[in-house]
Amino acid sequence: MTPEETAHTLAHLFPTGENPTTRWEALLHQAGGLARLSRFSELELAGLFDLPPDRARRLHAVFRLGREALLEARPPQAPLCSPTEVFDYLAPRIGWPETEEFWVLGFNVRQQPLHLSLVAKGTCEQVSLSVGNVFRLLLHHGAARGLVVHTHPSGDPGPSEADLVLTERIVQTGRLLGLPIVDHLILGQGRFSSLADDGYLSVD
Repeated sequence: MTPEETAHTLAHLFPTGENPTTRWEALLHQAGGLARLSRFSELELAGLFDLPPDRARRLHAVFRLGREALLEARPPQAPLCSPTEVFDYLAPRIGWPETEEFWVLGFNVRQQPLHLSLVAKGTCEQVSLSVGNVFRLLLHHGAARGLVVHTHPSGDPGPSEADLVLTERIVQTGRLLGLPIVDHLILGQGRFSSLADDGYLSVD
């Protein structure tokens, strides 16, 4: 949908004022788009965007139903065998946060997801990470292998030099522990990069 179509749909569902479509266009612009609007809590929708409490509650419920529908699209135990499948699994669960976040996804030997955990949350430009926490979570959940992922609020999923250095540290630590890291995905606004596919993960 175009932004105009999105605003028109929201105006139809939640009419407000004399020109509801114009009002929703302004609100979407203020939020930075529909995806970012969907991450606000019910209280934030009411307070930051001057929505009546009842309308904020119903809008929040619609976003929650949408996320639930996406989460049901793939069976929870389906193997994730490609970066695209992993991205499809992660996107509705992580979304597009305003700050950098670092997550770890653990797999069993059949490449089925066991757990997804938030390891660290940073600023809009960086996140500080303890490599030990990545493997503590993987070992705690009995993972046979792991995948790490972090978000770029800028929307550009290209890796920085710091991302590459950190990835090498994580991969080498996994080798020492006998718990391989199969990929590092960077999520932008609806886009992603796979450091394994791009040749950044070192091989023996």
